[in-house]
Amino acid sequence: MSTFVNRFVIGAVTLVVVFACTEEPRNTEPLVDPWLRERTPVNLRLESQIGAAVISDDWRNDGVGSVVVNLITGGLDMSAVKVQALDFKFPDSEFCPTASIGPGSTLDLSSGSASFVVTAHNGETRTYTVTY
Repeated sequence: MSTFVNRFVIGAVTLVVVFACTEEPRNTEPLVDPWLRERTPVNLRLESQIGAAVISDDWRNDGVGSVVVNLITGGLDMSAVKVQALDFKFPDSEFCPTASIGPGSTLDLSSGSASFVVTAHNGETRTYTVTY
């Protein structure tokens, strides 16, 4: 009788283990290499700018960022402020992002702000709003 009970218990445990170990589908997005998603500039320099630009992105809304600069506005045409530099962390890398503005282009800051878009290597974008 003891052998029968032992076999029954072992069989029951085996069945529970076999049916409990099923692979469930994951409801998460596949991981993407962070180098392919990089789209944060490290420097923005505008005409008549004083000091460094403060560049930040919103971790709650990945598609939005902001840039705050200090400008000497006296005598400056705010409808065509010239971009002197826009730099990224690894400019020589094949994964370096691209921007809708660059050195030599202009921003219209006459309304107090302007926007530009940075596109990562994998196609994701982030829109930065420049204010002064």
